[in-house]
Amino acid sequence: MSHKALFWSGLTLFGTGQLFLIGLVEFNRLVGDKAVAYFIVVLGLSCIGTANLLKRNR
Repeated sequence: MSHKALFWSGLTLFGTGQLFLIGLVEFNRLVGDKAVAYFIVVLGLSCIGTANLLKRNR
């Protein structure tokens, strides 16, 4: 996976997790728990960090 695709997917995950946390978006029972929303945010940040490391090691 290219670093650009990994970065944008991470940014999308991060943004979606933030929307779930502040309550602008609700998705029935899937993200009713805050722990799942935090997991989505952390997963997005991990993807962004990995993309930056891949870009740096080119």
